[in-house]
Amino acid sequence: MKKYLKVELGSRGEVEGVEVVKGSLETFRKDLEVFKEGFDEEDLEYLEEFVDLNGRFGNDDDDVLIEGRGEEECYYYIEYDKYEEDCRELIRLFEEDNVNEFCDLMDKFW
Repeated sequence: MKKYLKVELGSRGEVEGVEVVKGSLETFRKDLEVFKEGFDEEDLEYLEEFVDLNGRFGNDDDDVLIEGRGEEECYYYIEYDKYEEDCRELIRLFEEDNVNEFCDLMDKFW
């Protein structure tokens, strides 16, 4: 299993959590499917007009998964080994509550 840095964004895009998790992108995609089960087809069509409920990839290399309800209330899964230095720095900045530098570094993945 690969390691990923999971960055949780809450309402208004505020960073609510950062942690290292093990798994696969396929597993994380299944979590999104469970979320979608709570809506009927009409609700999903309405929601998808405004947000991405399918999970989307950044960086074209399948090394970052973004899933959730758009830019707010979503999770970023960043491949830890590929971006180890950046991941360690993101953890440090989060622990120090250094929001500006954290967001500057996350620009690489947004």
